[in-house]
Amino acid sequence: RRSSTGLRSRASECAPAACRMSRKKAKFGGIDIDVDQFAIIVMYSQETQHFDENGALIAQDSVPGRKVMKVPRGLQIEELPGLAQEIVEKCKYIPQSRVGEVETRLAQLQQFEAQMNGSQPDAMMEQQLLQQQQYQQQQYQQQQYYQQQPPPPPP
Repeated sequence: RRSSTGLRSRASECAPAACRMSRKKAKFGGIDIDVDQFAIIVMYSQETQHFDENGALIAQDSVPGRKVMKVPRGLQIEELPGLAQEIVEKCKYIPQSRVGEVETRLAQLQQFEAQMNGSQPDAMMEQQLLQQQQYQQQQYQQQQYYQQQPPPPPP
């Protein structure tokens, strides 16, 4: 099978004699929440590049993945920054620069739990839904931007 770059996209097509080196890299894909599991969902892709004996890229593949990180119920607002930092440190797929995004997602889970317990006014819920929609729109636009970027040149 060939990818959009014209290179083979399956490592199994790379003959052992021709394939001298492989490089794996986990690429961050995004963060979401699952209110049913009360968890942070981390999307990523595992990219593998295969090189010949001269170091030329001969094949590559990308396998999507997701990691579910369950969150304890009964979170307090003051616990969110520390828990966000702990999640980023424990999950190799989340870059350190995304601690704020993890904290935002934890706040959404905490607010959902409060809403289910009936302790939030309707105006606050509407504002939170609006913020969440704006955030999702921003994430979508960033995804579209990165998909339009040309791939980096081979080493």
